Amino acid sequence: MLDFAERLPRHSVYKAAVFDDEDVALELLGDDDDSATSSPPSFGMAGWTYERELLVGVTETLMSLRAVLIGVNSEKGKVPKVHPLPRPKTALDRIAAIRSKQKRSSLLAQLVPHEGHLPPA
Repeated sequence: MLDFAERLPRHSVYKAAVFDDEDVALELLGDDDDSATSSPPSFGMAGWTYERELLVGVTETLMSLRAVLIGVNSEKGKVPKVHPLPRPKTALDRIAAIRSKQKRSSLLAQLVPHEGHLPPA
């Protein structure tokens, strides 16, 4: 039965639930840090097919080409910014982002003195 479930497409309800399970993501990452589970909501993998991923890529390419054409034909030659389209975030993505933010905060705390410990001016 498990072999059958592993062969399901990634946009199936089962795979979407696995990709969105933060306990599974923590197990795969090998860390039991429960503080990493508070993350902003995002849309999941359910319905995110290979074809949809390709369509998003084509759309972003067309948006980039449009921006280049606007830049080439404008007087100042300024190319407008092209923002990437949203993609689903898995539990692994969310936990990795939280851990990266925690590491940045830790490094920043080491580099920047705290308010109460500022040297005299």
